[in-house]
Amino acid sequence: MTASNAKVFTPLAQSLSGGSMTDVLACHLTAAAGFWGPESVPEEIGWTEVPGVSLKPGMFVARVTGTSMEPLIPDGSWCLFRPCPAGSREGRIVLVQLSTDGAGENGGRFTVKKYQSEKTVTPDGWRHTSLQLVPLNPAFEPIEIEAEQAADIVIVGEFLTIAPQV
Repeated sequence: MTASNAKVFTPLAQSLSGGSMTDVLACHLTAAAGFWGPESVPEEIGWTEVPGVSLKPGMFVARVTGTSMEPLIPDGSWCLFRPCPAGSREGRIVLVQLSTDGAGENGGRFTVKKYQSEKTVTPDGWRHTSLQLVPLNPAFEPIEIEAEQAADIVIVGEFLTIAPQV
């Protein structure tokens, strides 16, 4: 699979017909805080309020299961994400999609981790020399992204905060 044909879950394409200025889209998408979650296709399940947050288009809530991101993200938490801003992702907590052929359009396997990479300058710009998705809990190992996997990896969003239960 190449980056040009990867099917990406994009809450930015959401219909804004529901919800209000205090509501955010809730998605049935379980991201693993461990290794990769099972193959799944995210689905919109409605709207939920996230008090105390200035909501912007493209934000969404998804559930994170597992303990690799504790203590920041407890197992089973609903988390608020925003589209990852332009620029470096270094050190950000991100929701990552691994596009897989068996998951259908917009599907794949998902995880939440701290983004860590090293780059080198090339005549054409730059390239990654290493890319890791790093857990916060030291009991877990980082996920190493191999060069041949890189085209199938998409940063779906950046973690902002724990949201109320949906």
